[in-house]
Amino acid sequence: MTFIYIPQGKAYEYARLALNHYRGCRGGCVYCFGPDALHMTREEFARPAPRKGVLEGLRRELPKLRGNQDQVLMSFVADPYQPLEAELELTRQIISMMLENDVAFTILTKFGELAQRDFDLLRRARCSFGVTLTVDNERDRTIWEPHTGSVFHRKEALFRAHQAGIPTWVSLEPVIDPVATLKHIEECREFVDHWKVGKINYHPRENEIDWSKFKAEVLALLEKHNLSYYIKNSLKPY
Repeated sequence: MTFIYIPQGKAYEYARLALNHYRGCRGGCVYCFGPDALHMTREEFARPAPRKGVLEGLRRELPKLRGNQDQVLMSFVADPYQPLEAELELTRQIISMMLENDVAFTILTKFGELAQRDFDLLRRARCSFGVTLTVDNERDRTIWEPHTGSVFHRKEALFRAHQAGIPTWVSLEPVIDPVATLKHIEECREFVDHWKVGKINYHPRENEIDWSKFKAEVLALLEKHNLSYYIKNSLKPY
């Protein structure tokens, strides 16, 4: 079994390599594609566990990636800082292994508070730190991402990572509320190094947003502040 893999489709726009060391996630995001990707029910997916043999497998795989140019993303299908991580510290162990083997990687999470625990390691590694920002208030977060970390703690983690000299980025995907997305850019632009923007897909909300209008507005804002960004392929045609 290979744990570090080359993503396919939309995922490949985020990273050329990826690692999912947890199977399942407690975040409960209503738009999550994880259960379908892993052929699990949402109930099964909500009972996460470490992937069997992941540490042993990485001990074999990481030395082969020493000095890599393409970062390994943690993670596409399960959040590396979901609550189980506080007990198991699996993500922290893997970060230590990445550091020891000089493997470049990047983090993407919705749990900013716990993620700050590992900034002591991230500041010494070839890595970047990212969070997902969708809605901009706790009421909407509990509807769309009910068991994830707060919007405040995600932004706090970005700010503290930037202060620590860790390159930062934000996934503005899925866009649920265009106004909230633009607000995130304005509020965080001073401490975010790169932005990735993508529409919501496979959800009724997709048909309720004027994507041409949104794309024009988000591009104007990103260009106005001379920010580094990437527009996902799903949004480019509009």
